[in-house]
Formats: sequence, structure tokens, C-alpha cells
Amino acid sequence: KEASGGSSLEELRVWAKAEAGRARKLINDGRHDEGLAAVDAMLSKVGYQQDGTLNGILGMANSNKAAVLTLKGQFEAALQAANLSVALCPGWPKGRLIRGNVYRKQGNLEAATAEYHAIIAMEENFSGSAEDARKAKEDARQNLSRIAAAKPPPRPPHPGKKSAPAHTPTPAGSAAQGQRKGNGVRTKSEPKAAAAAAAVAASAAVKRESEAEGGKVERGG
Repeated sequence: KEASGGSSLEELRVWAKAEAGRARKLINDGRHDEGLAAVDAMLSKVGYQQDGTLNGILGMANSNKAAVLTLKGQFEAALQAANLSVALCPGWPKGRLIRGNVYRKQGNLEAATAEYHAIIAMEENFSGSAEDARKAKEDARQNLSRIAAAKPPPRPPHPGKKSAPAHTPTPAGSAAQGQRKGNGVRTKSEPKAAAAAAAVAASAAVKRESEAEGGKVERGG
């Protein structure tokens, strides 16, 4: 069975695995650009194998690519590589871990949380080594703790506006009103009382004047 470039599939598998390992070492050494270039060169040569023979290698290579792109802040490209990694190798915990990390960097905490929980729930049918699975689950739990710690505490309910209570006169208020009257401050009833007092005073003055001029006023008749 032949693959791209006329190489046998087994030869291609051996070469791709070696190139993926070389790229991973470059990335782990901090030589991210060189590692990314090595991954892209390998992926462009291998291409997509319909029978899935190289899916494990391709999935891991794409997850490494996603990790580097995440470090470089290229989150959209990183998510594309992470999605391809999970599609090619859904049982590999580290691929899902890297996709969860991309979601978290993008601020999509709900998707990241779901991804981390899926990793923790993985049983023994995962791809890769048991050590890879253990480390991925440990990292997933740590990232869930980081998400929980970063969430702000729930805000208390906003109290509704209460209407001001109706004013009820108090003894102190009544005393203050009386004090205002004593200080010469007129109330609404004061003008009527003043007019009545003036009329009584005028009548008394007329009566005094009449008596002074010679006696009482006689009734006609």
C-alpha cells in the first residue's frame, strides 16, 4: 500500500513519528518557532490518511502545534489545530487538555470547564501512556481550581427603592409650629383672626366716642 510521495505507509509512519518527536523536543527546549516549522513540514508531507493509520501521530502533532500557537497568542489558529487533534485522536487526554487551555485563554470558561471534566471522566480506553493520562487529569483538576478561584463572588441582590413614609405630625413638630407663631410667622388662619379682632376694636372705639359726645345712641321710633 502506497502513501503520498511514493513512500510505503510503514516508512511514512516511521518518518512521521520521528519528525513529531523531533518537533516536540524543539518545543520543550523553548525553540517554539523551529518546533512549529517542523510540525507543519511533517503535516504537509503526511497529509490525511483515510484509513486512520496515522491518526495518533497526526493528532499528537496537531496538539503540539496548538500548544505553541497558544503560547504565541494566536488563539484562533490554536483552536483549529486543537479541534483537529481531538477529531483525529479523541481518546488522547492531552489533546483535550490543550483544547481546554485554548478555551480558557479565550475566556470561554464554560467550554474549558466542560473539556476538563471530560478529561477527568476518561477511563482506561484512552490513547497514549498511562502517565500521559495521569498528568492530563492532574492538570485538568488544577485548571478547574484556577477557574473557580478567578470567578468573582456572586453579587447580592439589588435592593428595590422604597417609597418614603408618609409624614406624621409629632409633638415636637406641633411645638415647633407653635414656636413659629410666637416668633411672628403667620399661619393660614391668622389673617381671619386678625380681621375679626380689628372689627371688634373698631366697634368699641365708635361706642366710646358716642358716649363721650353725650350719651347713648337712641333708637328711632
